[in-house]
Amino acid sequence: MSRSLGPTQPLPWYDRRLSMADALNRAWHEHEWVPKGWERIFRDTVRNLIAARTPDRDLSLLTMSVETTDGALEIDMLSHDRVLGGIMPKCLQRSKATCSQCGRRGLPRQLGGCEVDVLCASCGAPRILKRAIDDALSLVGLATAGNREVDAFLVPEALRAHFIRSAAARNCAAGAASDPKMSPSEYRRWVATLHDIRRTISAPT
Repeated sequence: MSRSLGPTQPLPWYDRRLSMADALNRAWHEHEWVPKGWERIFRDTVRNLIAARTPDRDLSLLTMSVETTDGALEIDMLSHDRVLGGIMPKCLQRSKATCSQCGRRGLPRQLGGCEVDVLCASCGAPRILKRAIDDALSLVGLATAGNREVDAFLVPEALRAHFIRSAAARNCAAGAASDPKMSPSEYRRWVATLHDIRRTISAPT
């Protein structure tokens, strides 16, 4: 009776028996979550790592990790020599200046709280606005606590200009001084209008 040897284990992406194309495809398959705008950076970096394959570097390549750090793409290893150590930082440096969504030139942008992403102006504006609206919607109770007037400093920064214009328009219509504040009821009505803006941002294009 013949004995089954079981399924053959696939070769790791850094195996020297693999061609450059096969090794790159296997590495990509393991890290398909990389944002679209950083795909080229990731592939270029891994291509350079594959080109540097040697028996002495197998363990280093085995421990390669890919993650986002402070909104940028970072490739790291538990241990590495000077050659590998010279390749990896280029991924981080390039991603810090590349939009993670579209691949055009970008800047690190604060989306809210501690969340940072590298985005161009076109990709960044709707995400920043959406996050600001989400924050405003979630903080209505806090902003109107004590039934006091709501000041602009309680509004997320991306919405302050809109808040001030709306407050001034309401006061002007009421014949009051142009003070950038709203009563709790006015503020709740203003926040309600943000729902429509958010739906527009979220709608597929």
